[in-house]
Amino acid sequence: MTLGLNEVTGLAATIVCAWGVVGLAPHLLRPERRAAFWLSITIVLLLAQGAGRTLYWDGMATMLGDDRTAALREALGGIGINWLWNLILLGAGYSLLRLLHLLIPDDDRPDWPLWKAPIYPAKVSFAALVEYLRSLWSDRRKRIGKD
Repeated sequence: MTLGLNEVTGLAATIVCAWGVVGLAPHLLRPERRAAFWLSITIVLLLAQGAGRTLYWDGMATMLGDDRTAALREALGGIGINWLWNLILLGAGYSLLRLLHLLIPDDDRPDWPLWKAPIYPAKVSFAALVEYLRSLWSDRRKRIGKD
């Protein structure tokens, strides 16, 4: 069995991520510390998603060999298994929204639903981003015209 750069880096990343999860475990067991709990859940899900995907696409061939890997992937639905990684990523996004919502001051939180938590305070919005990008584009066009 020969390990290439892809397998070595994938294994190293998985080990480091697993070690990080060990450090987050105490926070997962203390849901009364809500911000730390949701931050830990977010990170654990992101790490699990990345490690799972890495093991599925990179590690499996190293551990089982090409023929067995092809058969197992076929049995698991091939590329269709990505729904699992996407679902884990969706869970991480939800827990991040929960964390952001908790970071809103108590007095303001009732006015800010979960889905709007990333844009608290309201100075940040999609319309403001579009306007900013439009001004950058306009400035760029002016500069190009002068050259």
